[in-house]
Amino acid sequence: MTDIDNRVRHENILRAEISEVLHIFSKATSADDIAFSVARSVCNLTRARSVVYVAALNGTEDSSPLTIGTYGSSSMFMDYEYWRASAEKGMNFGDFTSVAKARGWVDLDAEYIFENPEKISEGSKLYCRKISDVFGIFTGYLCIESSFNPFEFAGFDGALLVLSIGSLRFFQAQGQYGAQSVILHKIIHDINGSLAVIGLQSELLQLRSNIDNHFLDAKERIQSALKKADLSVRSLNEFSHLFYPDGLEAEGYKSSSLPGVALSAAISSLRLTPEQLSKLHINSVVPEFQRVAVEGIVLYWIYRAMLNAWANHYLQVEICPVDVFIDLQKTDSDTEYVKLIISRKVGLPVDEFIDGTYSMPYGAMNGGVMLIPPMVIMEKTTSLYGGISSLETLDNVRIITIGFPVVQQ
Repeated sequence: MTDIDNRVRHENILRAEISEVLHIFSKATSADDIAFSVARSVCNLTRARSVVYVAALNGTEDSSPLTIGTYGSSSMFMDYEYWRASAEKGMNFGDFTSVAKARGWVDLDAEYIFENPEKISEGSKLYCRKISDVFGIFTGYLCIESSFNPFEFAGFDGALLVLSIGSLRFFQAQGQYGAQSVILHKIIHDINGSLAVIGLQSELLQLRSNIDNHFLDAKERIQSALKKADLSVRSLNEFSHLFYPDGLEAEGYKSSSLPGVALSAAISSLRLTPEQLSKLHINSVVPEFQRVAVEGIVLYWIYRAMLNAWANHYLQVEICPVDVFIDLQKTDSDTEYVKLIISRKVGLPVDEFIDGTYSMPYGAMNGGVMLIPPMVIMEKTTSLYGGISSLETLDNVRIITIGFPVVQQ
């Protein structure tokens, strides 16, 4: 038998952890929800006693806000709960720095190991490190209470993937959460609009006036509103199956999902301007009820993250939206896949970051934690769930492809 301290979690466990994290992301209404889910998952994946995950939301000024997620039950973590409950205005960088220094962590750029049997579990230490991304941006801190150094064994790779996914969610959210609520509000708005049209036209009919064919016009408007309401109800049904699957299983796969529904939900949940939406050119040639072998929640978040990166521009120099072509296709090879292909022109400022950091090292190194680059996150997550992915440039067009195996029905 191998040493338990060095045994890596089974791949099925990592998939289950990431799926649970993504489920929480969908329901999250605040940064605290995201931070808690990350801390919980890191604790499970590293077999730790407790975890503190500190996420920097906007810089390192004393007044800069932080969100802190914890998972554990030692005395120190109970102290944190009281500290957080008494902080009516929330956490900030200055508060955290003061607490860390009081615990002996003076140089926050360097690794720190805290030992105090009165504050942490017997036989354990608190291992603390700074977190940065490959762009050199500080993103937070991670403190793990464990009987062994969790940063020095292979099992930390799974926790690193969860940390990186969480950090990417913070960045793309830009302080706005509630992915499910955005979709629901849009569907409810459409249904209410249809009902309002039907109600208004019914009132007109009650006037029994047929001047200028009012009866005929009202009938047509009611029929149109009924069609829109039917589409909205259908969207609501598809939405429920995506986030709350009915247990459908097929051909030995644990779960499956409809890529067309996942794509529609991903686009609906993005907070894009009308101009940005007008630049999305969508083409789907996949049968409506074609399923792929991956959980709906996972497919939705992969699609959403890639669309957000391609259609949203976070760099100030990228002011004008560009045309983004979104194609959903089914391959005819021996192993059939449904592929989402997203393309746009090459040469945008963000491409310099993608190309420059794609192969940079990451992981626990130099006394800190370097997060996984966004494109590598996509590759690792897609591969973990049995999919394929690629990033290429052809004829001055940047193309990203994500595919999952077709479920034979």
